[in-house]
Amino acid sequence: MKKVLIALVFALVAACLVAPKFIASKYQEKVTDIVKNIDNETGYSATIESTESSWFGSKTKVLLSFDMTNFDPSFQGKNIETELVLNTHYGPLLFSSQGIIGLFATDIQLQGEKQRQYLDWDAKSPLYNASIVSGLFGDLKFADNVPAFSNKMKTLMVSQYSGHGKLTAKKLTYDGGFKEATSNDQIPTTIKDVKLALNLDANWATIRSEGFYNGDMSLKVGKVSTEPKGELDGLTVTLKTKLDDKTQLGSMQIGYAIKKLTMAGFQANDLNLVTELDNLNNQVFLDYGQLVKSTTNLTPRQQFGFLQDNIEPILSSKPEFNIVEFSGSTKDGHFTSSLNSKLADVEAPTFAELNDPRFWLYNAIINANIEADKPLLDTLMKQYVAKKMFAPVESPEVQQQSTRLIDTLLQQGIIKLKDDKYLSEFHAEKGQGKIYDQTFPIM
Repeated sequence: MKKVLIALVFALVAACLVAPKFIASKYQEKVTDIVKNIDNETGYSATIESTESSWFGSKTKVLLSFDMTNFDPSFQGKNIETELVLNTHYGPLLFSSQGIIGLFATDIQLQGEKQRQYLDWDAKSPLYNASIVSGLFGDLKFADNVPAFSNKMKTLMVSQYSGHGKLTAKKLTYDGGFKEATSNDQIPTTIKDVKLALNLDANWATIRSEGFYNGDMSLKVGKVSTEPKGELDGLTVTLKTKLDDKTQLGSMQIGYAIKKLTMAGFQANDLNLVTELDNLNNQVFLDYGQLVKSTTNLTPRQQFGFLQDNIEPILSSKPEFNIVEFSGSTKDGHFTSSLNSKLADVEAPTFAELNDPRFWLYNAIINANIEADKPLLDTLMKQYVAKKMFAPVESPEVQQQSTRLIDTLLQQGIIKLKDDKYLSEFHAEKGQGKIYDQTFPIM
C-alpha cells in the first residue's frame, strides 16, 4: 500500500513538474494568435515586443496602437500607443485568487506612464489591471480593475472600476461597474452607480464574426444630476440579440428606460423606448465580417459593392423595423404607442430605386397606434397653442383654441375618445395612408 501511495505521489509531483512545459507551448501559441487577430482588426496594430520564459512561467510585453483616424478623420496620422505586460504562471497548480488548479494564470498590466501627464491616480497602481485564469478544460475566469482617477485640472473625477466574468466554449458573462463620476467643466454633472452586464450565448469566435447570436447586454445608471438642476433616475440601456437556428434570421432590440426625469420644472416617469430590427439575414452579416477582416482599409466603394451584391438576400428575408414600445407618464396622465414596418414583396430593386424616397413610400407597409389619457393630450395641445399664439397657457384664448383643435380632430376621425383616453391608428400601404376610415395619399 505504501509503495502505491509513494508511486502516486511521485506521479503527481512529476506531472506538476513536466506539465508546465507543455502548457507553455500552447499558451504562447494562443498569445501569438490573439495578438495577430488584434493586429488584423481595422485601425489596430499589435506586436509582441519581448518574451522572457522560465519553466513555470513567462513575461510577455505587447505593444498596442490605435489609429485615431478611425475615430475622427481630423486626427490623421495620430496614434495612441500603450504597452501591456503579461505575467503568467503555468499550471496545473496555480494558487490564484480565481482558482487553485488550471492551465495558467495571467496578470495583465497597463502601467500607463504616458497617461500620467494627463491623469492622476495611485502612484503604486497600474492604470489597468486584469487577471485571467484558465481551467483545465479551457474555460476562462477573469477580473479587471481601473483605479480611481482624475484629470490634472480636477474637473473630472471617476471612482474605481472593477469587473469579473467567465468565458466558456458556449457562453460569455461579465459584470462590472463603478460608484461615481463627476465633471465640473461647463455643465457640472454627476453620474452614480453605473453597472455593465453581458450574458452572451456565444464563444469568442462567434462574437467576433459579426453574425447574430442569443445575448443580453445592459448598461444601468442609478442617477445623473446636472446643474442647472436636472435629474435622471434609473436609466437603463439594453441590447438584445437573437438568432433563429432554423431560419438563420437574426434580430436586434435596443431599449431605453428612465424611471424618473426631472428638468426645468417638468417631470416624467417610467419612460420607455424599445426599437427592433427583425428578420435580418445572418449569412449576410457573416460575409460582411469576413470582408472587413480580409480588407486592410475598407472603402465606401467596397461597402457599396457588397450591399449591391447582397440586396436580394437582405430583402428576401423581409426585414422589419419596429417600435415595440414608446410609453411614459406625466402628472397629467399616461401614453403608449407602437409601430410595425416592413417592405412589401419587391423583385430585386435597383440601387437607383432604393435611393428614391418614393420607392420606400410606396412599398412600405406600416401599422402604428397611439393611446393617451385625455388630460395629457389636453395639456399638450394647450402648450402647443400657447407657443403658437405667444400667450399664457391658462389664457381664455388658448383654452378656446386648443379645445377647438381637439374637437376638429375628433370630428375628422383622426382621433377617437374612449374611456377618457384618446386613441388613433395609422396604416400605410401602396403609397396610401389610412387613419381609421380616412384614406389619403402619402406620396
